[in-house]
Amino acid sequence: MSLAMFRSLPRLTLLALCLSGMLGGPAYAAEPEKTSDALWCLDGSNIQSADRQGTFVWWQSGNRVHVRPVTEGKPDGFILENTTNLNATSMYINVDPAYPWLVWEVTDVQQVRGYIGFGIRMDFPAGTPMYLTMSQVGQIQTGIFAVDYSRQIGQKPARRSLRLDLSGATMTLSYMKMVARPENLVTLESPAFEAKQQLDPGDELTFRVTLAKPAKDVTIQCFHGYIMPAVLVNGLQELQLLPVDKKDPRVWTVTMKVDQMTSGALKPGKQFDVGAVMVKARVLGGELKLPLWTGNPYPFAVVKWPDYVDKKSN
Repeated sequence: MSLAMFRSLPRLTLLALCLSGMLGGPAYAAEPEKTSDALWCLDGSNIQSADRQGTFVWWQSGNRVHVRPVTEGKPDGFILENTTNLNATSMYINVDPAYPWLVWEVTDVQQVRGYIGFGIRMDFPAGTPMYLTMSQVGQIQTGIFAVDYSRQIGQKPARRSLRLDLSGATMTLSYMKMVARPENLVTLESPAFEAKQQLDPGDELTFRVTLAKPAKDVTIQCFHGYIMPAVLVNGLQELQLLPVDKKDPRVWTVTMKVDQMTSGALKPGKQFDVGAVMVKARVLGGELKLPLWTGNPYPFAVVKWPDYVDKKSN
């Protein structure tokens, strides 16, 4: 359409063209409402899709991953469906340094084909520090997942592309949102992260679980995101956390010097990249019905390979 023809159209026609997407460019939708603790939240009542990626509009052309509400117009969650070999969808979202945490809750996973996997990532400009990508291959877990993007978002609000990859499964999510800080959260802390951006043998590591309501027992297990084998920490498959305050057991921790971790499904000589170690917190006696999940925020170079493996791999 020429510029002259465009200018000659009545206003109502122009509006209809914009709404139908005939003018090209990204699709737009009403943005989810910002609250005191959430920059935005997708909960099923505000799921929209189109034949191209848009702002809070899922790209759903052809045989891409389909996104639909559990119940149309109601905050009952939403469903991701992998229909064919095209296993991705994406949309533009708002990011803000005041709301650095991406959180989503997975309540159900149904395998529909042999190969199964799920990954989530946010695209940032070139040169951005390493960031956590949550990826599961071979198994997809239920639970509450949280990723801290504070090192990548920058100092000003911006718009970024959020991509989901799904193979061989249908997933149900209660919500996906960006928040200032999740009310239930598992984090990993170490002086080594600030000093050298990596965990090495002998470095101190703290697992911390922060809860909205008191609990009676909290334990940690680690897994490799690729086919989900257990990753033992100092030979232990499960770590017992203790409450910081026994009278108000909402914060639980365990601190240790990490001598080594087992290799999971790593190739010989390799170490764990950012997000490769999936950390699961099981909470008993509280209000949580699902486990909490996060990933290692920095590389973990704590797998001790035999000398001959190191030489062969290099």
